[in-house]
Amino acid sequence: MPELLEEHKLKSGIEIGVKQGSYAKLILDGWKSCEKYHLVDLWAKQEHYEDVANVNNSTHDKFYEETKETLKSHRGKAEYHRMLSTEAAKKYLTRSL
Repeated sequence: MPELLEEHKLKSGIEIGVKQGSYAKLILDGWKSCEKYHLVDLWAKQEHYEDVANVNNSTHDKFYEETKETLKSHRGKAEYHRMLSTEAAKKYLTRSL
């Protein structure tokens, strides 16, 4: 994926559902021309949501801190949005990423 982003000369992107940041690191390590990468994840337990990833809040807090540590080499590019994807979608203009 990073090669494809480079090939198309894209400069910004968004990842929905980050967990611990391993995929984001893979993307950012290879996407050299990236200027801003938005990471969207609630990093919190959701009521009435059945999923193996829907763990307790303390585990989500740990995942959030691990993500920041994993991506520390990309501090200028990585921007964290601790919110629902539906909330984040309202922040961006259509076709802006």
